Amino acid sequence: MAEKTEKQTAPAHGVVNLEDRTRITVSGVRSMGAATPTETTCVTSLGGLRIRGGGLHVVKFSQEEGILILQGKIDAVSYTESQAKQPVWKRMWK
Repeated sequence: MAEKTEKQTAPAHGVVNLEDRTRITVSGVRSMGAATPTETTCVTSLGGLRIRGGGLHVVKFSQEEGILILQGKIDAVSYTESQAKQPVWKRMWK
């Protein structure tokens, strides 16, 4: 069996698992953005992801595995669209 020498990257799919609004597990994470007690952002294989709440803290982040686990009070989870993908007229009228 040949050894794998290439750097492993996050899976091309993503799963968001929310447990009792206090723990969230996200797979397919490519990079981590800001992480504060009220908001955490990351980039997944499906786009940007924003998690809002209170007392949020990172339990685990592994870029190699593509995993992010947060705990705290989770109020909202939303995917964000990058500015480059929006039509020019939408960006002009903000």
